[in-house]
Amino acid sequence: MKKLACLSIVLPLFILIIQPSGILYADSDDSGDTSSPLDVGLIFNIDGISLDFEEYQGGFGVKLGKDPLAFRILLDLSVSIGTDRPFITLDVGTSFEYHLIKGPLSPYFGGFLSLGYWSRKIETATDTWILTRTFPISFGPLFGIEIFPADFLSIFLEYALEFEYSLISTETSVPGSVTLVRTDEFTINTDLGNSAKLGIIIYFIRSK
Repeated sequence: MKKLACLSIVLPLFILIIQPSGILYADSDDSGDTSSPLDVGLIFNIDGISLDFEEYQGGFGVKLGKDPLAFRILLDLSVSIGTDRPFITLDVGTSFEYHLIKGPLSPYFGGFLSLGYWSRKIETATDTWILTRTFPISFGPLFGIEIFPADFLSIFLEYALEFEYSLISTETSVPGSVTLVRTDEFTINTDLGNSAKLGIIIYFIRSK
């Protein structure tokens, strides 16, 4: 599990080393047309600002932009290790941004939609365990700022007000019996530590 967190750090650093010489600009085509600026970048993000040393939350994705709009597709992975209740969650989501200003500091707002699958099994004996599966749907507004220390690189800090609806399936096993209970719940997440994202975007195509 720790290798996933290490990969999320090493991979963007490697790309940062090789990327500056390979950036392309989409400000014009062979005919001289400058009406279709395009940004294409690779995203590495961390979900939740207040992480402990045994938990990694983050993801990879792609960002496509045409000023002042941008769209992101993200695959988020959460791994918790070193506890008596380890778990893995997977979320696939999309979001859009509307940038108020184009420049080295670019504030934006937008919205997001995410679908997920979470599974956790707590086992105390061979025939005694609890298996919980959750299917969340999350959506809501987001606000952030994108900072460009270089043409090909940006750092973003983002906060989202998250509304989440979940279908939950819980199987409980004791010797000789297994029971299944299905429930649903709706939550609103406003905690800054859990609703904030910090990440970098490495651009392979940039509009001037």
